[in-house]
Amino acid sequence: MLSNIKLFELMTNIKHLFPFLFCLFANFSIRAQAELNPNSPYALVELFTSQGCGSCPASEKIIDDFEKDSSINKEGIVLVSFHVDYWNEKGWIDPFSKSIYSERQKRYAAFLNQEGVYTPQFVINGLSGFSGTNGPRLKRELKALSPQSKQNISLSQIKKIGEKVQFHYLRSDTSNCVFNIALISESDTTLVTEGENAGRTMISKNTVRSFVNFSNNKNQGNAYIVINNSIPTSRIKLVVWVQDIQTAALLAIAVASIP
Repeated sequence: MLSNIKLFELMTNIKHLFPFLFCLFANFSIRAQAELNPNSPYALVELFTSQGCGSCPASEKIIDDFEKDSSINKEGIVLVSFHVDYWNEKGWIDPFSKSIYSERQKRYAAFLNQEGVYTPQFVINGLSGFSGTNGPRLKRELKALSPQSKQNISLSQIKKIGEKVQFHYLRSDTSNCVFNIALISESDTTLVTEGENAGRTMISKNTVRSFVNFSNNKNQGNAYIVINNSIPTSRIKLVVWVQDIQTAALLAIAVASIP
């Protein structure tokens, strides 16, 4: 399995095949089963954020309001939060940040013809990026989703062995895709003592704690992801999603608990 960094380097050298490869937190109504309803609207919402960014707490408020909004069918909406590291030089080192998450956002910026990167930012289904403070647009785009079923994916035989979470996957398609695996923690509380949010207690939801991706043309197989043993598995969800290798469009997604 390729490392994230090597895979990003590989993608850079073959832009004509795949111009971009990328990496919220769901108190959204995520189905905690291994396969989402293929007849339901679905979305992957990626939030790029940082505890050092003074504007980022606003996105948390947007999510709280969204969760309470009964006018939207939230079944199948999955949110994952990537903490970028480019704010770390401005007074506070975000304990959840990684450079590979910043690189993932930079590739989205190139793909979406943005001038640069910023936080907070939402990216929906790999195809639409906008400010993480724009609650009306988030609501509007998610409400506009129509039922779609390009592919299905299911997970089974999930187990933690040492520092790895292993599982078996089954896809309904054998086309080459980008296969993404993430472990997300449901909620983490941090007292920020420096930077733009100094003095604030930050609650980070569905934070990506471990991530890997690779190209895959198999319809089934075994895969694994490394887990930090300091995090109880009761607080961790396994999220697996498939993206089109040429457009980055979301094709299928599954969420599961870790026994």
